[in-house]
Order: sequence, then C-alpha cells, then structure tokens
Amino acid sequence: MIRFPTTAELDKVRPRSVFVGDKLPNALKNLRMAKSEKKLGRVYTPKFIVDLMLDFGGYRYDTILRKNVIDNSCGDGAFLVEIVRRYCNEFLITSDDLIQLKTELQTFIHGIEIDGKECFHCVQNLNKIAEEFGVYNVAWDVLNADTLTVDAYNGNMDYVFGNPPYVRVHNLEESYEGVKKYSFAKEGMTDLFIVFFEIGFRMLNSTGLMCLITPSSWLSSIAGNNLREYIFLNRNLSGVIDLGHFQPFDAMTYTLISRFKNGQRLDRIEYYNFDEKTLDKNFQENLPFDFIKIGNGIFLSKRENLELLRKIKVSNLPSYVSVKNGFATLADKVFIGDFEFLEGTIPILKASTGMWSRCIYPYDKNGNPLPREEFEKSKEAFSHLLSMKNRLPKSRDNRNYYCPLNNKSVL
Repeated sequence: MIRFPTTAELDKVRPRSVFVGDKLPNALKNLRMAKSEKKLGRVYTPKFIVDLMLDFGGYRYDTILRKNVIDNSCGDGAFLVEIVRRYCNEFLITSDDLIQLKTELQTFIHGIEIDGKECFHCVQNLNKIAEEFGVYNVAWDVLNADTLTVDAYNGNMDYVFGNPPYVRVHNLEESYEGVKKYSFAKEGMTDLFIVFFEIGFRMLNSTGLMCLITPSSWLSSIAGNNLREYIFLNRNLSGVIDLGHFQPFDAMTYTLISRFKNGQRLDRIEYYNFDEKTLDKNFQENLPFDFIKIGNGIFLSKRENLELLRKIKVSNLPSYVSVKNGFATLADKVFIGDFEFLEGTIPILKASTGMWSRCIYPYDKNGNPLPREEFEKSKEAFSHLLSMKNRLPKSRDNRNYYCPLNNKSVL
C-alpha cells in the first residue's frame, strides 16, 4: 500500500516519480492492471449522483466533523472531492484554525484506488479543493492498493460511500481467487461490486452508515443470494433509490442506490424512485421488510403491487402465461408500443406495468441478431428503428448498440 505525496513533495520530483515509499514495483503492477477498463470496471460518477448520495447518506451539516469516511474504490476522487468540500465548509463555520483543519482532513478522510494513475489524479483533485480553503500540503490518506487486500480500516468507518467496480467474475483474472474468498461471492456468476458490499460492511463501525450505487441485479440474482441473506439477518437496509430506466453511466445496466445503517434492527425501508427532470429522489413509501422479501428475492414497488406479486408467486392457480425469455431493451420508448404494424414485433408482458404490448424484435427464433437485409423485409419495423436511431443507447465507442445501419446486424 502506498501513501501519495503532498503537493510540495510532488513539485520536487519528476512527473513519473509520483510514488513514495519502498513499494514502487507494486505501484507499477497496479498501473499495468489499469490498462483494461473492462478488467477494472471503472465507471465515473456524475456530480449530481455524488450530491444525491451524500445527502441520502447524511453526510452534511456539522455531524460530519471528526467522523471517519472512506470511498474504497475512489477513482479520481468524485466522492472524496465533494466530501472534502463539505468538511471544510462545516469546519470553517465555527473555526478559522487552518492547521487543525489540515490535521482533520489527513485523519478522517480516506480513500483506496487500485489504479496508480487514477489515484494520483485523485490526490491532485483533493489538493485543488483544499487549496481553495487555504489549506496546503495535505498528506492525504489515499492508498494505491487493491481493496480486496486492505483490512486496516475494518470496524473504524462512520461512513462508506462509493460506486464499486462492475466486473464479471470471468474478467477478474488474477483477482479471481481473492474475490472468491469473500462470503458474498460464493454464489453464481459473481460481479465484483457484490464483494464491495461485504468489504463496506466490514469497514463500518457499530453505528456506521454505507451508501453505494450499483447495478440492481443483486436484488434477485443468484449471485446476490448471500448478500440478501445478510440483509435480512441484520435488517440494516434503511433506504433505496431506484433509478429505473434512467442511465447515469455509460454502462448499460439498471442501477440502484442503497443505504445501510448499523446500530439497530430496522423493520422497514424508505423507498424512493428517481425523478429524471429534477435529478432528485422522489419518496414513494415506507416498505416493511416482510413486504419486500418475496421468495428468495427483494422486490421494490408500491405495497399494492407487492401484494399482487406475492399472490402470483405463491399461488397454486393454473398459469395462463409462460415466460420463455426475459429481456431489457434499455430503450422501451423506442422498442415497445402499440404499433399499427405486426411484422418484426412480438407480444410481450411488460413487467413494470403488467400490461401487454408489442416489442420490435430483430432476432431469429434462437435469439440471434438478424442480418440487416433480413430485417429490412419488416419494412415498417425497420423504418421505425431507423427514425429512432439518435434515441438509442450508445456503446463506449459511440456506436449505437441497436443501429439498423450496422452491416452485420441490426442490434
């Protein structure tokens, strides 16, 4: 593990000599690991999400002073930058002692980042914020290390915030064995972000609070089984913000902000959805734990919807619908509707509304994408997708995932 130097120390060294201590080889290894975004699962967090999560997690007002807070996958410092800004603002309301403020920034604010380059940028960003408040040469407690191997913070954190890396188990390579040692990673095709729940829980003190933004798949996936068992055993899930179809990242996934609180067994959670217009949470209702647990999964909706879902799940009545495949379009307004044409579409039951509709489906019977020339035969469906090209999600290389102009396929 490497502690990064202060601004004054950085000014005295060459640009490439940014590591201090006696573990330069480990830092270089971390830099090599950073070459593949797919391996690290790095997804940057927009500021409005950072602000929303810090507010939702209670990191505001003078209660944050002299409290330990960490982002254990801090990247270039999206959360830590705002945390430092809030800490400085609150401290200076009652004191002008900049020496003491510097000491507290060094003592109570923590970060871990595996990518050496990102870690260096994080320290630079934190320095810029501190200097806005007249504080210089802070020895930030930001470690260039693999969070999977760090236990120094266990049991000591008042707050854990973050956007854990999204990496499937088959992309973990040399970290695979380290991941599978965690109890939350024993089931299914583990995604690295699930392990970060366990790491966060270990870091919290007896009254600590954790707030993470992750894919929502853990609510019902096999990989999330042990995480859900832990939640129901400890009753520590205090609130969720369901982002639904809103996509805050380039990563194509449904996301959820979840908040956990140690210190008491809770009997209900605060359920919010996300308002795309205001970029803020929208309270729905308080849901008892007994309502959200249906079968082996966690389900989020209004009470009447959950009651209906429970009846369906436990009913012994004969089934009139057979679900052969479930899928997410990530662009429902484009693909799903009451189209006047039938060719190139299939009937679907939309899970979020319980309503039957039609979905444009440019696949063959085996689920393989149709060649362009084949799907063009469904003229109206093809024309509809073509007219909606600019509303379709983009891939990381800025191409439409569902682009009908692709020569090989329309999806």
